[in-house]
Amino acid sequence: MNRLNDDELEMKLRELFESNYEYLKENSGHAINETMKERAFDQVLMYWKKHREMLVGGKVSSIKISVPNQKSPANGIPFSIEGKINVLEKDGKKTLFDVTTNSAEQIEDDIEFYQDELNLYARELEKMQYGQIDETAVLSTSIPRDVRHALRSDDALELNRALENWNPFVSVAHGNEAQEKALEKVGEVVDRINDCKFDPPSPDELNGRYMDGKTFYVHVCENCDIRKSCESYLQYHDLFPCRKQQ
Repeated sequence: MNRLNDDELEMKLRELFESNYEYLKENSGHAINETMKERAFDQVLMYWKKHREMLVGGKVSSIKISVPNQKSPANGIPFSIEGKINVLEKDGKKTLFDVTTNSAEQIEDDIEFYQDELNLYARELEKMQYGQIDETAVLSTSIPRDVRHALRSDDALELNRALENWNPFVSVAHGNEAQEKALEKVGEVVDRINDCKFDPPSPDELNGRYMDGKTFYVHVCENCDIRKSCESYLQYHDLFPCRKQQ
């Protein structure tokens, strides 16, 4: 793709996008309207325009991580963790990153959610003698509002300015202490599962912010099949009757 000019590259991306869309539609049985499809392609195109320098000038690898032979802190139950993570090598620096469709603002609001995973994977990569991880980050593919506005206005200068101001990388602090805490949290979940401790959060916690700016109630409870049998859910409606569904 490096030899293609901008117009040829956009045509190639469109071709790949349409091919992938038809494959997903055929295999899932679901389709979206043309407006939504164009928005999806805009996201792909803007992602490439913003990340072209990074992708061309650096090396991105997807690495499988395995964390075997672990024991939970309370009961000593053996467990293992497996996953995949991305590493960018550029200018002598290694950046371990995850990718999400959430906006940069949503990532910053839920930074602890990403921090545990990234610190755990950074720890294992360094143990694999992959080398020191210099930075951990989350990469947002969500198009910022000013970029979307520039796309609608069809103003090339405004779009270039918006792309230059777009910083899709949200840095996540990492270090040995954070890595050990992340692994301990996983072990604590293993212990709770073994002890059949599945108590739901309190009604007040259901009303607290959980992820993506949403409450636990909206993010989890409204999609839970057994919510009508959950004591916290029932108490929640007594405390916050305005949320009660008809």
